[in-house]
Amino acid sequence: QLTTKLYIMKGESVLETINQIPVLSVLDPDELAELLTKAKKREIPRFSYVYSTGSSPEYVYFLIKGMVKIAIQSDHGREAIKSILDAPSMFGEQAITGEIFNDEFAITMQEGAVILELGVKDFRSLMEKNHKVSAEIISFLGNKVKQIVQKGYKIGDRIVRAVKVKC
Repeated sequence: QLTTKLYIMKGESVLETINQIPVLSVLDPDELAELLTKAKKREIPRFSYVYSTGSSPEYVYFLIKGMVKIAIQSDHGREAIKSILDAPSMFGEQAITGEIFNDEFAITMQEGAVILELGVKDFRSLMEKNHKVSAEIISFLGNKVKQIVQKGYKIGDRIVRAVKVKC
């Protein structure tokens, strides 16, 4: 039985929020209970790092409440925003793709962001036990690739327009 004290936030159930995250919505009640016993719940202040560039990706993160910015530091020292995530969502997927170091950072954008962090070994174990989770991860990563390609097209279009203006 799940302890309600740990998983209730100001009238909102963490369980209800988790079920809105596609990767986790396919879990049966026993798998969900196991995940919640292994995951660490963190309430993080505004403008605090969840993880930083160069750190080892050890966790997969589930944003339960708040907003998180995922960004990289460019070679010129400027910040390039990759995405701004609202709850509910998943991030930190480089932990399951085998990356050795994070090439990005994640920072909270609102006071009192709530995040569940699950160790990569526990998440991979979950993927091995429940193939629906693996299928959702493939879909999630495929959507990420589509977003990157779309951004690339938009950047390419801007470059072409800028060159035409100069000519």
